[in-house]
Amino acid sequence: MTEDDLTPPADCSHRPICPGCPRFGQAGLASEPRQQLLNFCGQHGARLEEFEGEPFGSRVRARLAIRGSAESPKIGIFEAGTHRVADIPRCHIHHPQINVVAAACKRAIRQTHLSPYSDKTKRGVLRYLQVVVQRASGKVQLVVVANLERPDGLVPFFRALKTELGQDLNGLFWNLQSEDNNRILGVAWGHVSGPEALHETLGGAKIFFPPDAFGQANLALFDRIVAQVHSWVNGEAPLASAPKRQSVVELYAGVGAIGLGLLASGHSLTFNELASGGIRGLRLGIRELALEAAPLVLEGDAAVAIPALESTDWVIVDPPRKGLSSEVLQALIRLASRERPLNIAYVSCGLPSFLRDAGALLEAGYRLRNCQAYALFPFTEHLETLAWFRSGA
Repeated sequence: MTEDDLTPPADCSHRPICPGCPRFGQAGLASEPRQQLLNFCGQHGARLEEFEGEPFGSRVRARLAIRGSAESPKIGIFEAGTHRVADIPRCHIHHPQINVVAAACKRAIRQTHLSPYSDKTKRGVLRYLQVVVQRASGKVQLVVVANLERPDGLVPFFRALKTELGQDLNGLFWNLQSEDNNRILGVAWGHVSGPEALHETLGGAKIFFPPDAFGQANLALFDRIVAQVHSWVNGEAPLASAPKRQSVVELYAGVGAIGLGLLASGHSLTFNELASGGIRGLRLGIRELALEAAPLVLEGDAAVAIPALESTDWVIVDPPRKGLSSEVLQALIRLASRERPLNIAYVSCGLPSFLRDAGALLEAGYRLRNCQAYALFPFTEHLETLAWFRSGA
């Protein structure tokens, strides 16, 4: 990292072609979603808490398109509404190591003469890069997405990447996506070298991220979300005493980024996850804790975990953008009337679905105890929402 990487830029040389930061340089949360949350909190007697982190260098995870030619490759994101790639070699939001990796990949492309993909002709080999930076070491987990049926043609490229990146490479993987569609990743995966998963420490536990598992891009700010959920679950125990042991069910748990720290601190956890990458990462994290009795992991759609909700103290949900499944939402609505209070920590990446689900929970009798907004994607219109709902008096 150079002195230039630490200096907040006045502007970005990639604008306006790059659409990644439509609010570049503007402080504060995006006004429209912020106002929606303010209105929601005002209607239900809660105060909205707002959190921003350091935007520059905050993004430790990126998927970048590879286009152009073998002689002049472009690596970046698509211009709005097109398949033209905005080359972004000096992105200020990316962790500096992501820019280093993109430059190394360009050199490897020129050395091996491996052709980037063309959306027009559907030919060319290299389609995308997925880059994840490990914060403590600065090492990178790298996935090369190729328009191939077999990975054999990537061998010279992998050799060049290993030479270019050296000790900065944490793990190298391939993914094959030869279909004529806009999907970034295909179903075929392979491991070239390095660890099978990158790890981070979140909430006091080691969290493992295989390359096909979901991970937050802004871990510095996501750390605060994890800490807040842990604080709610731990309650107001005096400093000299241990928090009350709580029964917790985490739906849509992914690799356990929120729940594993609670498990490590003595709470009783049941996890649910559907995606195979998330399940592998979760089981690696559980194994790392070396507990006498392993927690229950319910694999499949979140509905498989509904029976576990009957007697739990807390439910943690971090659903996809579409929000809670109808089965889970109806189960939570039904449990609002049980004698024992039920707490819900809801992490949302989709504001419309959150407001819909929250409205249904509040109508069923839950109360909004706390609501927070996080600028996980700085200089965009996106807000991540964290809310605490509680049933009973």
